[in-house]
Amino acid sequence: MVLEEPWAGLSGVSGAALACCFVAAALALRWSSRRTARASAVRARRRQKAGLGTMDKAAQRFRLQNPDLDSEALLALPLPQLVQKLQNGDLSPEAVLFTYMGKAWEVNKGTNCVISYLADCETQLCKVPRQGLLYGVPVSLKECFSYKGQDSTLGLSLNQGVPAEGDCVLVQVLKLQGALPFVHTNVPQSMLSFDCSNPLFGPTMNPWNSSKSPGGSSGGEGALIAAGGSPLGLGTDIGGSIRFPSAFCGICGLKPTGNRLSKSGLKGCVYGQVAVQLAVGPMARDVESLALCLRALLCEDMFRLDPTVPPLPFREEIYRSSQPLRIGYYETDNYTMPTPAMKRALLETKQRLEVAGHTLVPFLPSNIPHALEILGTGGLFSDGGTTFLQNLSAGKLWELHHEIEVYRHSVVAQWRALELDVLLTPMLGPALDLNGPGKATGAISYTLLYNCLDFPAGVVPVTTVTAEDEAQMQLYKGYFGDIWDKMLQKEPELDPKPILELPLEKLVQKMLADELSLESVLCSYLEEALKAHQEVNCLTDFLDECEDQLQALKKLKKSERGLLYGVPISLKDTYDCMGHDSSCGLAQFLEKPAAKDGVIVKVLKAQGAIPFVKTNISQTLQSYDCSNPIYGQTLNPQNLKKTPGGSSGGEGALLAEGGSILGMGTDTGGSIRIPASFCGVCGIRVTGYRLSYSGVASAVKGRKAGITVAGPLARDVESLALCLRALLSEHMHRLDPTTPFLPFREQVYSSNHPLRIGYYESDGFTQPSPSMARAVKLTSRLLRDAGHQVIPFSVPRTEYAFFHLYQGTLFADGGATLLEKLYGDIVDPSMKNTVNSLRLPDSLKRFLAWIWKYIEPRVSQIFEMLCGVGTPKKLWELHQAVEEYQQEFIAKWRSLDLDVLLSPALDPAFYIGYPAKANTSISYLALYNLLNFPAGVVPVTTVTPQDEKELAFYKGYYRDSSDKNFLEAHAVMQHYGVNGYSLHAMNSLSAMYNLHQQAAQQAQHAPDYRPSVHALTLAERLADIILEARYGSQHRKQRRSRTAFTAQQLEALEKTFQKTHYPDVVMRERLAMCTNLPEARVQVWFKNRRAKFRKKQRSLQKEQLQKQKEAEGSHGEGKTEAPTPDTHLETDQPPNLPSSDPPAELHLSLSEQSASESAPEDQLDREEDPRAGAEDPKTEKSPGAESKGLGCKRGSPKADSPGTLALTPAAPGAGLLGPSHSYSSSPLSLFRLQEQFRQHMAATNNLVHYSSFEVGGPAPAAAAAAAAAAVPYLGVNVAPLGSLHCQSYYQSLSAAAAAHQGMWGSPLLPAPPAGLAPASAALNSKTTSIENLRLRAKQHAASLGLDTLPN
Repeated sequence: MVLEEPWAGLSGVSGAALACCFVAAALALRWSSRRTARASAVRARRRQKAGLGTMDKAAQRFRLQNPDLDSEALLALPLPQLVQKLQNGDLSPEAVLFTYMGKAWEVNKGTNCVISYLADCETQLCKVPRQGLLYGVPVSLKECFSYKGQDSTLGLSLNQGVPAEGDCVLVQVLKLQGALPFVHTNVPQSMLSFDCSNPLFGPTMNPWNSSKSPGGSSGGEGALIAAGGSPLGLGTDIGGSIRFPSAFCGICGLKPTGNRLSKSGLKGCVYGQVAVQLAVGPMARDVESLALCLRALLCEDMFRLDPTVPPLPFREEIYRSSQPLRIGYYETDNYTMPTPAMKRALLETKQRLEVAGHTLVPFLPSNIPHALEILGTGGLFSDGGTTFLQNLSAGKLWELHHEIEVYRHSVVAQWRALELDVLLTPMLGPALDLNGPGKATGAISYTLLYNCLDFPAGVVPVTTVTAEDEAQMQLYKGYFGDIWDKMLQKEPELDPKPILELPLEKLVQKMLADELSLESVLCSYLEEALKAHQEVNCLTDFLDECEDQLQALKKLKKSERGLLYGVPISLKDTYDCMGHDSSCGLAQFLEKPAAKDGVIVKVLKAQGAIPFVKTNISQTLQSYDCSNPIYGQTLNPQNLKKTPGGSSGGEGALLAEGGSILGMGTDTGGSIRIPASFCGVCGIRVTGYRLSYSGVASAVKGRKAGITVAGPLARDVESLALCLRALLSEHMHRLDPTTPFLPFREQVYSSNHPLRIGYYESDGFTQPSPSMARAVKLTSRLLRDAGHQVIPFSVPRTEYAFFHLYQGTLFADGGATLLEKLYGDIVDPSMKNTVNSLRLPDSLKRFLAWIWKYIEPRVSQIFEMLCGVGTPKKLWELHQAVEEYQQEFIAKWRSLDLDVLLSPALDPAFYIGYPAKANTSISYLALYNLLNFPAGVVPVTTVTPQDEKELAFYKGYYRDSSDKNFLEAHAVMQHYGVNGYSLHAMNSLSAMYNLHQQAAQQAQHAPDYRPSVHALTLAERLADIILEARYGSQHRKQRRSRTAFTAQQLEALEKTFQKTHYPDVVMRERLAMCTNLPEARVQVWFKNRRAKFRKKQRSLQKEQLQKQKEAEGSHGEGKTEAPTPDTHLETDQPPNLPSSDPPAELHLSLSEQSASESAPEDQLDREEDPRAGAEDPKTEKSPGAESKGLGCKRGSPKADSPGTLALTPAAPGAGLLGPSHSYSSSPLSLFRLQEQFRQHMAATNNLVHYSSFEVGGPAPAAAAAAAAAAVPYLGVNVAPLGSLHCQSYYQSLSAAAAAHQGMWGSPLLPAPPAGLAPASAALNSKTTSIENLRLRAKQHAASLGLDTLPN
C-alpha cells in the first residue's frame, strides 16, 4: 500500500527512463572493471615477455660462447649426479644455469609455465659457495616465494607493482647452499584451486597433453620440471598443491609437516589461518632429488634465520634404512572413486612392495568425509570465504581447532595400533582437462586429508596411463554423479524377469559359473528397486560405489569368490557405508556421511555381495511404523493403505516388491520380524552380539538389556541361511573381536531328526487375531504330520515381562536420550504420542499413572515405565530382574526338553498410523529381544476373508484402548448381525473342541496334564460370546461407557466364567477387565458373594442330611419305589459304553434353567429364595433336583455299586473350586456351553447349520428319548450327546475315565483319610474353610502358570 503511489509515479516514460539509467550505470561499471583487468593483464604479460626474452638472450649468448656443451646430456643428469659433477668441477655453474634457462624458455612456449625471470641469478653466479649441498643447481620457485625486487602477484592485479623488499627465508637458505633460483612459475588465482590459470598470465598446460591441466596450485612448477626445464623446484601445499601437479605431470613431490620448513616471507592471500596447515616442499624428477633438497634446507642457516622452525635435521638413518616396513594401504577413501589407472597403480605398487619383503596392512583413516567437509574446508574458509558464507566467531574457530586436534590424535592412534611405518594411498589421476579441476573440487579428498592431519605426504610416479585405462574411464561413475563423473556405459537391454525369479542360491550358482553376468543381475535389481520405490517409497540412498565394486569382483579368480558373489543386497538406512549418511530419520544426522563401512558391510563385500541401496526406516527406530520427516512414509506393497511395519519397513517392502533379493535390518522389539510378517517375507533376529553391531547407527546407544541386533531378511529361509553362513565367518571376528567366533552350525541346520517343538497360540497378554491363531494351528498340525513332537507351552508372566522388563529397559532413562536426539527436529506423527508423553514431567506421569490405574491399567503401566528407573542402582536391579526372568524362561524351556518354540507373529498388517496407537501389540515379538533369544518369522499362509470377518468380533484380553486400536488397525469394522455372530461363535466352539480333543489325547498319557493358557483364553473368549449373546447391545454399551453391571448381570457373568475353570485369583482379574470395574470393587463383590455361598451351603447341607434320613427311614419300612429321574441319570450308562465297563456315576449340577435371556436372573431369584419351590404345589423337588441350580460339577466316575447313592450338593462355583481340577472337568463344561449356545440360537430362530459338527452318527431313538427326558438344558428337553459329532469323543472319554479311575484325579488335593468313604471325602472337601479353597485355587493357578498374574 505504501509503495503504490511511488510506483504509479514511475509508470510510463519516466519509469522507462529511470530503468535505462540503472542499466547503463551497471554496464558502465562492468566495462570499467573489465578494462582495468585487461590493462593489468596486458602489463603483466608484457613484463613476462620481457623477462623471458632476457632469459632467452642470455641462454643463446652462452650457447654461442660454448658450442661444444652437450646440453641434452646435461639435462638428463639426475640431480645428485649433477651436484657431484658441479662439486668435482666437471661442470660449471654457468653451464648448468644457462642450459636450464634455455630449456625453460623452450618449455614455456608450449606450457606457459614461467611468468618471470629472476635476472639476479646471473650476478649470483660469482657468489655461489662451493661448500653448499646445492652448489650451482638452478632452482625454480613458485611465484609465492618472495624474491627481492620481484612481484608476487598470485594472479591478482592488486599485487602488481609491489615488488618484494627482500628474499624469503627459504630463498636465502637456497642461496647459502649454493642454489641459483632463476624463474618464478605460474599459479592459479589466489592459489585456491588445483588448476593453474589466472587472468594475468593465463592458463598453464600439461607438458604431456596441452588439453590437460598440470594441476595446481604449483602447476607451473610441475609442468616446468616434468618437461625438463628445471631440476628442482619449490612449491607450497595446502590441499594438494604440490601433489596434484606431481601426479598430473609425472614427477615427485613432497609436502612435509606444516612447520618443518620455514614459511617466513611467503606471499599469500590469507594470513593467520592455522587450522589447515600450509606446507612448503620440494618437487623434482626423482626421490633422491627431494632428499637432497631437504638435506640442504634442514640446516643451521634456516633454524637461525627462522627460530620458529624446530631444529630437526634430515634423519639420514631412517632414509637409508633397509629394514622391512609395515605399510598401510587403502584402494579408495570411498569419497572420491579412484579411476582405473589409480587403482591399477596402487595394486601394482602393493605387489612390488610385498615382493620386496615389506608387510602391507589394510588401513583407512576414520571419518574421512567429516575431516574433509567439516574440518578441512571449515578451516580453510572459516573467515567467511566463498564456500562458507558466514564468518565464524573466535570461539567457534577455537572449537574447530580443537576438533581437528582430536581427529588428528584419533588417526595417530589408529596408525599406532597397526604399528605402521608409512601409508600407501591412491592419488588423483590421470590429469584432468583444462578447467576440469574447477568442476571437481570434491576430488581433493586424497590430498586435503593429510593437510588437515598435518602429516607429511608425497607423490611418486609408478606407472603411466594406458589405453585400457582410458577405455575403462567410459565406465567410470563416481560417487556423486556430478559433472566430472562419467556416466556408466549403457548396457544392452536384457529381460530382467528370469533373473528376478531366481532364488538366491540358484542366482549365486549361475554367477559363479559365469552363466549370468554381474552387470545384468545388478542392473535388473536396480531397475526393479526403482520401480518399487516409485510405488511404495522404500529407498533412502543409492550406493553408487556398487559399480566400482562390481568391476573389482570381475577381476577375482574363481577360487577367490565369496558365498554371496555378485548378489545385490539392500541395507537398512542405519548401516554405515563410507560416504553415505546413516540418518535414523533425524535431521541432525544428515550431512554426516560415514567415514568407513560398518563391519557387516565389510564382511558382505568380502563375501562378494554388492550393497546397492539403503532403505527407509521409522524415525529414531523406536516405532514399528515406517515413516520419518526426511524420507516420508513407506507403504505396504500388498496394500498401499497399510504400513509395511518397522523399523526395517523399507527392507520388507523392497523385498516383497522384488526390488532386492537379500537385505539387512536391525531389531529392537520386532523391527525385522514385523516387516517380515506384514509384507510376507522371511526375517530373523539373531542372538545379541552374534553379528557385529559396529558401524550400525542408532538414535539410542548404550542400552544393555533388550539390545538391538542385526539380522537378514529374504524371500525364503534358504536365503537367510546362506546369508548367515557368509556373515558368521572368521573375517567378521577379526574385524570385530567382540563378536564370538561361532560359525554357522551346518549340522544343526541340515539335521533331519524329529524335533520337540513347543507352541502357544496366545501369550495371555495380546489376544491373537484370527489369522495369527490359525497360522499357529496350521503350522503345528503340519509339523506334527511331519513327525515332530508338538508340545503346548505357556509364556510365564507376559505382562510383567513386557511392561516392567522390556518397556522398563527401553525407557530406563525416562526417554531423555530420545528427546535429546529429537530436540529441534520435526517429530514424525508415528512418534508424537510417545514423544509427547515423554516430555511430560515425571510427577505428572506418575499422577496420570495413578489416574489411569482405575480406568485402563495398561496405560497406567506405560506411564509408570516412561518415568524411567531414576538411579543406576535401580537400573542394575532391572538388569538383574531381566536375567532372572531369562533363567525362569530357560528353566521352563528345559523342563519340556524343547528344541524350538512356535508362536504367533503380529499380523495382518496395520493400517497406516495405527502402530503408534497399538504399541502394546508387539508382546509376541519384544519378548525375545528381552530374552535375547534368536527369533524368526516365516510366512505359512495368507489372511483369508474369513479371518477378516472374524476380526469384527475381536475383543482383546483387557478391553482397553489398545485392544480397540488393535482391532481398528487390522480391518474396517463390520457387524454381521445374528447370523454372522453365530458363525463367529460356532467357529470359536469348533476351535475349542479341537483344542480339548488334543488335550484329551495328551491326558491319556499324562495324568497330571493341565490345559494350556491358550485353552483358558479361548474359553474366556467363548464365555464372552455367550454373555454378549444374552445381553446384546446392552453389554457392549455398558462396556464402552464403563458403567457398572447389575448384580444379576455380574452373577451371570461369574457363572459363565465358572464353566471355563478359571481359578479364583484369575477370575477376579478377568472379571475386572471384562466389566471395566475397579479390581477392588470386584474383590468386595467376590467377598460378599462368598459369604452368601457359605450361608446357602450350610442350609443345603442340612436339607440334604434331612432328606437322606427320610430316605433311609423309608427303606427301613420296606417300601420299594422306582428310582427318581435324577437317580436314573446318575446310574445311567452312555449309549455306546461297553457293558463290561463299570457303570459311571455322574454328578451333574446345572446352573441355568431357562432358555430366555432373563434365565440367569430367574435362577438367581430361585437361589436367593429357597421357599419359592415349596410355594409351587406342582413341583416337589428331589435331592437331585434341589442341586440343579447350584453350579457345575464334573462327572467323576467311581467304582461304587449302582445302588449306592452319593449325592453331594454342588454350590455355585463348584466347577471352579471343587475337589478335583483335572482336565476331565473341562470337556463336559465345554459341551454344556456348546449346547446352551445352540439352543440360544435356535430360540432366536438364527441357528446356522454347520456340516463340520455332523461327524458322529445319530443316537438310537430310544436312547435319545431317554436322554432327552433326563438331561434338561436351559429349561427345555433337547437332543442328547449323540446329536453332536463330539458324541464318540465324550463317550470314549467317559470310558477311559471308567477304565482308569486314578487318571482323572487331581494331584493337587490330598488323599481322603483312611476309613472315610469317597462320598464323605467329597463332602468334607466341599465343606472346608474358605482359606483351603483359596489355597487350592492358588495351587491350580500355579499348575497353569498363572499364579504370577497381578490381582
